[in-house]
Amino acid sequence: MDIETPLTPPPFVEQHKVGNFFLYNKIDALLPLFGLKEIPLFTTDGKPSLVWGTVDGEEKLVQETRPIELNSSDFLVMRCIAKHENANILRLIKKGMLKEDHPAAIRAWMWVSEEEIARECGISRSTVARSLESSGESKLVGKKVGTEQRQVGQGFIDSRNRGHDRNGHPLSKYKRINRDFLRTMEDYLPHYMEEVEKAKRKKSPDLEVMDEYKQEIDRLLAQEMLEEQRAA
Repeated sequence: MDIETPLTPPPFVEQHKVGNFFLYNKIDALLPLFGLKEIPLFTTDGKPSLVWGTVDGEEKLVQETRPIELNSSDFLVMRCIAKHENANILRLIKKGMLKEDHPAAIRAWMWVSEEEIARECGISRSTVARSLESSGESKLVGKKVGTEQRQVGQGFIDSRNRGHDRNGHPLSKYKRINRDFLRTMEDYLPHYMEEVEKAKRKKSPDLEVMDEYKQEIDRLLAQEMLEEQRAA
């Protein structure tokens, strides 16, 4: 599935609003995968991507996986950032029809403040800040675990510098959703749905965990809609 293919929007999404609602709806469609701890990877022809690994002390080919660590607030933050993206302009940049320093291109890398994300998602600013750190670009931080520096950021959200203000202070960064991450999620979705059907027949306890996670997201989405109604 191509990353710009439109999906059927949920009823509360207004298509005429400014922003990338195709991407916004795509994240909603991938909701079942948020909350997983890892995603098995596949090749472009749909076959498992294999790497050498150790199983029970024996070297053998195993399916490659990508670890993920997302919670319900991470989902809401990425959804909010996707809504503010301008996909049409980003496509022109990719085709070389628009320079990246053009004012319209700069607006495409939409800067949304932590306060605005918190307000739209119905969560606290500190929760937004934690989500941006967890889902953003990978980086090393000073705190050490043993002899190694702790690494944060899973690369789900890309960042770009906005430069400095008139006093020379660095401005907050632009944010956009990482397309490779979404494509990986899309590739795994049909395989995951097959596994869910198998788990239903076996009454797997994993389904209870996913159900609790989806209920929490539903609660936060309902809170977000209530906040929008109050602000109207």
